[in-house]
Amino acid sequence: MSYNPVVERLIRTAYDKEPFSEQKIEGIEESLKDIKAGRVIAKESKKSLGIQDK
Repeated sequence: MSYNPVVERLIRTAYDKEPFSEQKIEGIEESLKDIKAGRVIAKESKKSLGIQDK
């Protein structure tokens, strides 16, 4: 069994013709900070419990 077709398909789907904008990169960086600080779990828990931030 050859993995070449699988690898080729992954390469094709991983390539994005449009690079991220500076704004999108900043948003991703902020999200990573939230994840590292543990704030993502709190946000999702609040949302599922119907608790709104003030």
